[in-house]
Amino acid sequence: AEGELESQEKAVPGDYCIGHGVMKLKEGDEAVLDLEGAVIQIPAGDDGDKGMILGINVEDFAKQIGSPKPGDSVSVKTKGPKQHEDPRVRDADIVIDFEIERVERIVPASIDKIVQASGLADEDQLRESLKLRLTQQANIEQQSAMRRQVAKKLLDQVEFQLPEKLTHRQAERNLQRTRLDLLHRGMEEMQVEQRIAEMRDNSDDQAANELKLFFVLSKAAEEFNVEVSQDEVSGRIAAIASQRRMAPQDLADQLMKQNQIGFIAQQIREHKVMDRLVEKAKIEDVTVEEFNKQADDQDAVEVG
Repeated sequence: AEGELESQEKAVPGDYCIGHGVMKLKEGDEAVLDLEGAVIQIPAGDDGDKGMILGINVEDFAKQIGSPKPGDSVSVKTKGPKQHEDPRVRDADIVIDFEIERVERIVPASIDKIVQASGLADEDQLRESLKLRLTQQANIEQQSAMRRQVAKKLLDQVEFQLPEKLTHRQAERNLQRTRLDLLHRGMEEMQVEQRIAEMRDNSDDQAANELKLFFVLSKAAEEFNVEVSQDEVSGRIAAIASQRRMAPQDLADQLMKQNQIGFIAQQIREHKVMDRLVEKAKIEDVTVEEFNKQADDQDAVEVG
């Protein structure tokens, strides 16, 4: 959705608070995560009191956060999710201190301002641009639905022993793969981070399935001799940048800083493997909505 940020003197449900977040274990003073420019949203009622802070879901978040103002400091106490990347956080009692620097509300932008910000000539060009973007997004979503069905089939048919516990690196790899898939599909960044927070709450079986899929696809890539070129990586970065309304070079610089370029190549490699498997499969046409309902009913793994 297009909109403009409007500063507020006090947060109400739906508003965003931007500030400095520090996560610590309840027993100890060492910061396990220190993040400037962190964003939280005051729960708006759809999920009750549940909210997210520093990538962790908190059931009574609304009660703990209240209605803060710029300059306020709040402390949120919760239990670390069992699939967190940092083993110190898993199932631990944690405290998150958040200093609120500003409170923002998203207000809808006018058509004229959207046209101007998009660099387009008029409203007709804007409509054509939106139509093209929606068509591209629908194509990506259709490919994604087919890959998810392939992934479920692989998980149902392949059995092997996995490590008893997810390591820091394996957990991070699972989350980063999903994050990039969701961004590629055009999901808004806050929605992506909410999905990642939910993944951290996943059961051991769900996390094991994600890791199992990684190993299966890596082996299949070797069997198919799948390679990824620099042009393909650049093209995928451009596609994700387009979904996020960013310049490709800005996104590339961001990914480089976060050491995530390798995850882009891995994502492309996995998609190429699944596309090869789709080519060999018997295809039955269903709508994305029908497939998503079937996937939810069967607890299918979300892999993009």
